[in-house]
Amino acid sequence: MKKRLLAMTLICTFAVTIFAGCGSNDNSNKETDNGTVYTLSVALTQPAEAFASKIVEEYCNLITEESGGRLVFDIYYSGSLVAVTDIATALRDGYADIGFIPGNIIADYCPITAKLLAMPFMGYPSTEAAVEIYDTIRNEYEEVDNEYIENGIQLLDLYVMGRNDIYFTEETTLESPDDLEGVKVGVASSFMTTYFQNIGATPVYVTNADMYTSLDSGVIPCIAQHLSLMSSTSSIELVKTAVFIGDQGLLRDPGIFGMNYEKYTSLPADLQAILMEGFDSLCEETWKTDDEMRETLVDTLEENNASLIYISEEDIGPWKESALSIHEEVISELTSEGIPAQEIYDRVNELAEKY
Repeated sequence: MKKRLLAMTLICTFAVTIFAGCGSNDNSNKETDNGTVYTLSVALTQPAEAFASKIVEEYCNLITEESGGRLVFDIYYSGSLVAVTDIATALRDGYADIGFIPGNIIADYCPITAKLLAMPFMGYPSTEAAVEIYDTIRNEYEEVDNEYIENGIQLLDLYVMGRNDIYFTEETTLESPDDLEGVKVGVASSFMTTYFQNIGATPVYVTNADMYTSLDSGVIPCIAQHLSLMSSTSSIELVKTAVFIGDQGLLRDPGIFGMNYEKYTSLPADLQAILMEGFDSLCEETWKTDDEMRETLVDTLEENNASLIYISEEDIGPWKESALSIHEEVISELTSEGIPAQEIYDRVNELAEKY
């Protein structure tokens, strides 16, 4: 179906079957000549104008067409159906049928996907490699899907979001972690908080909504983020120095699409397959688009006369060392919970070395 969906993208226009968060969350099924129509709510954290939201719209339309109109979607943007911090609970309880879950939000629910595989400096040399490694681990270890099911969620698919690097609002000659000692660094996850504490910096939690203001006002002189989000918040306009760390950046977070498990299992098998294949294609287009955007945005930084500092893969040793205590702590924690964390971690390293 992936090939069919990708081909249909070229000829499909946005259909009126998508309702951008209007009306009540009424997911009652209806009977038509084609069979039962299932209306599914989709909770997104991104605004409607975000590129990732447009891809969701596009593929929801394609899934509707592929299903012969038996699957239709009500899309709710910018957390209008449920707050991002509550999305896992909302999916479990059926308040939302499908939802986008940032990895750091679901780490305590699904620690293999969103914690073990998403630690800083896991060695993913590219977004494509990271996605393939995630897929391999999911196929080889049933524990991955099971940790979602145990929380009432069916994993539809995931993509890996762009690499996190460090962006400054002033000129800097940053070369090593020591240069960040005592510096306030904007962060958006617990891993980045711990990481920058390890190198002696002062992490400051900054939401997406506050990113531009925090940088512009000088509350923080720099931030660890991925470039497409810097662009969508207009924060890229403030960047005077960008520090790109190795081939992998500081870390790569998963972007997860989950579905209420009971709702998923209530669907006919053919519709389950259409959903799975549709979200597989959706996720593939999202990470590929994000990679293409990153290349363009690096050019934008150069056009804005920002300084670009590249720390080579051979020189990331001091940066990576500050993440090793995080690796050890997470592996120990998950092992104590009966998860084969060391085995999975070693398998990830083995796969990463092949790239």
